[in-house]
Amino acid sequence: MRGSSGWVVLLVALAARCSHDRAQPPPTVRFVERLEGSGVDFVHDHGGTGKKLFPEIVSGGASLLDYDGDGDLDLWFAQGGPLPDRPDAPPLLDRLYRNDGSFHFTDVTAESGAGEPGYSYGAACPDVDGDGDLDLYVCNYQQNCLLVNDGQGRFTDVTESSGLACPSWSVCAAFVDLDGDGDLDGYVGNYTNYDLAHPKVCGEVAKGPQWRTYCHPDNFPGARDELYRNDGGRDGAVHFTQVTVEAGIERSTGKALAVVPTDYDGDGDVDLYVANDHVPNFLWRNDTVKGGPIQLVDVAFDVGVAQDGEGRSESCMGSDAGDVDNDGDFDLFSANMAMETNTLYVNDGGLFVDDTELSGLGQDSFIWVGFGAKFFDQDLDGDVDLAIANGHVLDNVALYDPHQTFAQPAQLYENAGRGKFHLVHGDGGPYFTELHVGRGLAAGDLDNDGDTDLVFAHWGEKPQILENTAIHRSRGATGPSWIGLALKAKGANTQAIGARVECWSGGSRQVNEVRGAGSYDAWNDTRLVFGLGAKKSVDKFVIRWPDGTTQEVTGLAAGRYHTVAQP
Repeated sequence: MRGSSGWVVLLVALAARCSHDRAQPPPTVRFVERLEGSGVDFVHDHGGTGKKLFPEIVSGGASLLDYDGDGDLDLWFAQGGPLPDRPDAPPLLDRLYRNDGSFHFTDVTAESGAGEPGYSYGAACPDVDGDGDLDLYVCNYQQNCLLVNDGQGRFTDVTESSGLACPSWSVCAAFVDLDGDGDLDGYVGNYTNYDLAHPKVCGEVAKGPQWRTYCHPDNFPGARDELYRNDGGRDGAVHFTQVTVEAGIERSTGKALAVVPTDYDGDGDVDLYVANDHVPNFLWRNDTVKGGPIQLVDVAFDVGVAQDGEGRSESCMGSDAGDVDNDGDFDLFSANMAMETNTLYVNDGGLFVDDTELSGLGQDSFIWVGFGAKFFDQDLDGDVDLAIANGHVLDNVALYDPHQTFAQPAQLYENAGRGKFHLVHGDGGPYFTELHVGRGLAAGDLDNDGDTDLVFAHWGEKPQILENTAIHRSRGATGPSWIGLALKAKGANTQAIGARVECWSGGSRQVNEVRGAGSYDAWNDTRLVFGLGAKKSVDKFVIRWPDGTTQEVTGLAAGRYHTVAQP
């Protein structure tokens, strides 16, 4: 039944009913809008003039990073840029905002040097040189940009000398230690080969110019993803070597829109799930022998995540991994195009089952176009919930289907246990009743109170910052408890990206990984928060560090963050 046209009338009615149900949320809501008065004045500009050039429509990203090392998360937003039909337009710069506390931010783009002028989609925020501060790797149309942090909050463009320019159309990137040598290698997901000088005209233009549309990705060949090995620095400089061919991914000509690093098979090294647009997805199993060259093998068809459960390649966009059923392994999710539904792949011992309908994540997603997608424990009850940013890719979609809109509501799903989700209606907060053209979605604890906040990036408009009120709504003894970890691995992987953590409390276990990459056009808080519900203490943590060594940690108090350094 997935994707059948018979659902359309039913789902339109359901959407209308849900919209009515959410029109008057109760006074206590889960998420409160904090953009107004925050000092964030960013407005996304897609750079177009009405010609509907393909690179315009999927832009709009947000990243969270502590660029100045003061212990709170700062905000970075991807800006578009003037396209060839706007030759006289002023430069459009990506923007960086310093977190001053209490949901107030200051624009530090100029003083930090973070104002990169390329046509940007998103930024990864790894510590590429292992010096303890976070750098910016910006995914652009035609050429990416690496900005290295000097430790004083000032960035320097080292793109050319670093080897990371990647002159393609890049939308996503992940940085993980694939070869076990202690530093972070880079996987760059590229989209299509698109020629701005000779744009294709799409849509039913014979009916009039208003019928022109942004083209479907099927009109263009896919671009090859690229893999870069971190050489550990030469003469104090950052340097990467492209190893795409020798690593075995030379045929990676998908149309990548998201990449999620996760150890899906539990063998101790990080694998890579790549969500592709309307072509089969990749799941790169890491077969690297420690000390040897990076070796990746695509097992997406073998394990069941290349296509949906009915064998169809979907328009996969924002993606994430999380243990939705608390069985100790990581499941995969992708947000997809309207008339497809989103997809949940449940991990069953290294093989995946399309559990979309049984999970409750199918029906309510059928008429929306999903981009940003993030698993997180929004109510601190010990299981992962899900937020999705929605927005169509046709600004005139109503001409083609009166039941669809360009701007769409975001969605919040609560995990009712064992991976069964239901859509949160009235008490999600006013934002989830509004219509926006959603793109990037980043998650992190902006006010350091223990619950996870959200930043939504929108196409052609200002973003929104949502404060999670889980802590504030229940200050009493009956409120949910939590504990947070900030891991510091030894060596150059200072963020411990790739670490796996088990949290044991009252005989129950939660698992999570340090990733950063995930969702869509986003970089997320690399601290791990575990909701404890009514439990007020943790028995132990079992940490598997990126180098494979394990450590058991006990005696950590709930209700605060703890920094744990690898011995």
